[in-house]
Parts: sequence; C-alpha cells; structure tokens
Amino acid sequence: MGRGDLAGAAHLELVPGVVQLRPEDAMVEAMLSGWRAQQAARGLAEDTMAPRERLVRRFLEFTNEYPWSWGPAHVEEWTQSLTGEQRLAPSTIRGYQTDLRLFSEYLCDARYGWAGACEQSFGTHPAPICHEWNTIAHLNDYEGSPEARPLSRAELQRFLDYADEQVDRAVAAKRKGALAAYRDATVFKVIYAWGLRRTETAKLDLTDWGRTPAGPLCETCRPMPTMTCSICDRRAPCWISQTTGKPCCRACQQRWARCVGCGQVQPIRGGTLTEPRCSTCTRPDPDFWRSCSTCGLPGRIRAGRCARCRLDERLRALLGDGHGGIRPHLRALHQALATTERPATVTAWLDRSAAPAILQNLDAGTEITHRALDELPAGKPVEHLRAILVAIGTLAARDEHLVRLERWISQTVAARPDPDQQQLLHRYAVWHVLRRLRHRLGGTDATHAQVVGA
Repeated sequence: MGRGDLAGAAHLELVPGVVQLRPEDAMVEAMLSGWRAQQAARGLAEDTMAPRERLVRRFLEFTNEYPWSWGPAHVEEWTQSLTGEQRLAPSTIRGYQTDLRLFSEYLCDARYGWAGACEQSFGTHPAPICHEWNTIAHLNDYEGSPEARPLSRAELQRFLDYADEQVDRAVAAKRKGALAAYRDATVFKVIYAWGLRRTETAKLDLTDWGRTPAGPLCETCRPMPTMTCSICDRRAPCWISQTTGKPCCRACQQRWARCVGCGQVQPIRGGTLTEPRCSTCTRPDPDFWRSCSTCGLPGRIRAGRCARCRLDERLRALLGDGHGGIRPHLRALHQALATTERPATVTAWLDRSAAPAILQNLDAGTEITHRALDELPAGKPVEHLRAILVAIGTLAARDEHLVRLERWISQTVAARPDPDQQQLLHRYAVWHVLRRLRHRLGGTDATHAQVVGA
C-alpha cells in the first residue's frame, strides 16, 4: 500500500467523475467518513469515534463555515461560548479542543490529500486552527471541583485558625454569634481529630455537652406553660398577653397582618387568624395606651414617640438638606421609606446596611445620579443603593452588567502604556466585542454569563 492509499485518504472517499449537487456538503461528509476510516484503522472503538464526529458537526454549526474556511478566531469564539454561556469545566473544553485539533491535523496532513482536493475544488485549503495560544493548557495537577479536593495540612491549619478568629471577632464586636462560632470551631476540630464523616457528625450525641436538667433556671430560661393560643387556637408554649389577658404563643406574638379594624398592617395582638386586630383596635380604650408626643396617635410608645415618628426623624437627618427639608432628588426615597407598612424593617436596614452611610457621606448639594454612584468605590453597598433608587424611580433603569463590562474595557485599555495598543484594543472592544454582544442581546439586558463570555 503506497502513501496515497492510507485509510481515510481523499481519493478513496471522493467519487471521481461525479458532479455533486452540493459539492461543499459532499466534501464535508467525505472528510468525516475518511476521518472515521483513519481512526478505525488505528483500532479506535465506535464509542470514541462517534462523540468526536458529533463534536465536529457542532463546531460546523457554530461557525457556519466549512473546514477549509476555519481559522483560529473561530476556535476562540467557540471557547468563549463554552466558557461563558454553557459554563463548562476547563477540562471538558480542553478535551473538545483536543478532538478538534485531531480533525484539523488529519485534514492538513499531506499524506491524506485533503488539502489538494480542497484547493482543486474550492481554490483554498484547510489550515491548522488549534495552537498553544488559543487553547487551554493543562497547568494544574487537580482541575476538578474545589469542593472535592482534599485540603493540605497548611490549608487545614489556616481553616481552623480562621474558625477561631471568628469567635474572637464576635466577642470583640459584642454581638450575637460568639457561642455559635465557638460551637462551629469545636465541631470542625472534632471532625478532623476523629475522622468523622458528615452523617456521623450530624448524629453526634451532645447530651454531655449541655446543661444538667437538674440545674436551676432563671426567669428567662424557664419554659413557658403549654396552653391554647387565643389567636391561632393551637396548643403551644404561651405567655399571657398584657393587652388581652389571654394566652398568646410565640408565633402569634411575631405575626404581622392587616387589621380588620383600622386596615393597617400591624403586629397582631388580638382577634383571630381570619379577623386579626392590632393592639389599639384590640384595646380601644385611650387610657390604656400612651400617645405619641409628635403625631398624637396611641400605641406602643418608646422614648415618648412611636416607631414611625422615630423613623422619620432618622430619615430627615440622613436625607435632609440641612434646613429642615428633604433634598429634592431624595424625596421619592424618603416617601418610600417613611410610608412603609413596617417601620421596624426600615429601622433595621438603617442600622445594619452600609448603603445609608453612602448617602450620609455625600455632600448635600451632590445630585444622586448613576455617574455619581459610579465614582464611588465599587462594592455591594453601592449596587444595593443603586437598586433601591432604580426601584422607586429616582434613577432610570440601565443594564448594569453591560455598564460594568464597558468600565472594565476602559480601565484595561487605559492600563496599556503604548497609545497604538490603546487605540487598537479600543477599536476591537467597541466595534467587535460590544457590537456583537449588543446584537445578540437584541435590546434585552445582559446576563453575567454573557458578559463573562464576551
């Protein structure tokens, strides 16, 4: 058998003297048939050849080009699609690239004659498309999921030290969570010391770690008697309500609903689940409740004022213009927060979220715009504040993922020292990457995966 009679050679797959109705499609089918014959001659199984052929056909469909028109740029766009849109693992993508490289090398090998056949029929020939610079290299010893990789001794020590640091941090902050952090740190060390599995850890007997049942109890820890709740009508640990003098369980004490008497969403203190009543409607006697010194309404008063008036004072201090009024561009935000049905929720947001501090640090004369927020240090508090302002209509909605991509492009281009490189990268990013992404979006907002792929 000569060099031209190798299994999979072009002259063995192409029928001479026959004019094809679709010569390009016939050439592709002959190439795939020849590649299958070449692999079969090497002793490869059908389970190996069939997935490779399907992969080449998917690549044909993705590029919408024939193999003699493929180029390295097609491989780069295909890899970006696999990474950003399909979110495939690097090892999977590298396997796809290997199969594609084998097919490309088969077509470019002069011993099989496909380059000459394409040159004679179409005036061009296949070229190598997979190189070191446009394929994923195998650099790491372990490329599986990080959750399945065992920790080294150094990593395990850093993890246990971090768990201990969380205990000290919670104690120093004087907030809840110190006991839970200490429990977690202890459990992690027990798991490592005894080699416990997750199920074994979950079923640990913690009887000896708790308090003794025979010990004394304070008023706070003393269990509540089991009675029938006057609101939900179920038996549960209850205490006697000062408003009604009847049993009330813990769930109903924390329940909010729209009162059938005043129509406001309030904590439920009387009535039933179908006809809930707030505290003032349960006890309409004005002598039973104190009145707010600001609005004059009766209810639960703390420091002389109700919860809504205390919230309004904090909002005016935060959003005010310094002369007793609200900054014009923040009036919608003030109205949305001050008229909320649950003032306690907004108060907790003011106490815990970092977004209010951003508004407080801005100058009173600074208008809140997207540009003003973009100039602040990037982070979740800024994006959270932006989302709130967009939801209430203070700021217009925009595609945040696309804006973040444009900002990254500007920073990347500006980091290049050569002006010619900056101009080249700017043109490529604007007229190829962004233009192609906007065409794919079709007026809709971009997703995180699409931006990463671009």
